[in-house]
Amino acid sequence: MGALTGSEDATKSGWTAGGGGAVALTPHISLKAEALYYDLGNISVQSTHPQQDVVLFTDQDVNGVIARGGIDYRF
Repeated sequence: MGALTGSEDATKSGWTAGGGGAVALTPHISLKAEALYYDLGNISVQSTHPQQDVVLFTDQDVNGVIARGGIDYRF
């Protein structure tokens, strides 16, 4: 059948919520972590087959979680 091709080029705006914290292990070393959830709404993509008369429309949510962690050393 072959591959379908399609693309979407858009600037999206949305919202982000998150939190984090840190805990001291020693007077000089601490661990930290944070998580952020983002939601940019959804996008609609039209895909077409290059050699057949096939067109597909797809809606996709644009959201996810970013998690970070680290170790701090204080002099």
